[in-house]
Amino acid sequence: MPTMTEPSITEPSISEHRARDPKSGSSIGQLLRDLVQDFRNLTRGEIDLLKAELRDRFGRLEKALMLFAVGGAVVLAAALTLLYALNMGVTALFALVLPVSVAVWLAPLTLAVVFGVAGAMVLRNGAEVMRTTDWKPTHTQQSLQEDKRWLLKKVS
Repeated sequence: MPTMTEPSITEPSISEHRARDPKSGSSIGQLLRDLVQDFRNLTRGEIDLLKAELRDRFGRLEKALMLFAVGGAVVLAAALTLLYALNMGVTALFALVLPVSVAVWLAPLTLAVVFGVAGAMVLRNGAEVMRTTDWKPTHTQQSLQEDKRWLLKKVS
């Protein structure tokens, strides 16, 4: 329970009392100072909200970029495997059951397809994260609209 020196959470501030009761004897200058102070506090709150939303969005962007990087690395591995298979004679495995003329091109093609499909799946997941993320700071926009209505009420 609040003491006499501690205001309760539900008690309005002095500036709120003055805003409700224009006959309280406050000068226009004081009312304007209160309005400016309230606007500063409101602006700080909006900036904090925007920072929080951007942190969330950039976290999702970081995840999507990581998926793209992993997918890109796997696709690169597919290309390197294709070259490695050509240069190191992976065709020897197929040559055991196929004619060498077929094994020479079938072995590296098979490896490239397997790694290519795996890389494409990872890239698709990254693209899905990017596409489904709402990049607009919607909470901040909504709050700014509410602040605009509040400010218009206070000024009028």
